Amino acid sequence: MLGLDTELKQTRFYQEIAEEESIVLLTRQLRRKFGIQPELEIALKRLPGLELTMLENLA
Repeated sequence: MLGLDTELKQTRFYQEIAEEESIVLLTRQLRRKFGIQPELEIALKRLPGLELTMLENLA
């Protein structure tokens, strides 16, 4: 089972879903904390360009 779990996390499908969910979570957290501001919206547009590990660390 542990080998399968590791293999699953390395698939492109898993990484895409994890990336999308991380972006959704970060967007929700930042908008809740800072509200909707032009500077924040510009920063949020840069999130999809970050690697999954960076997104997870930010979240």
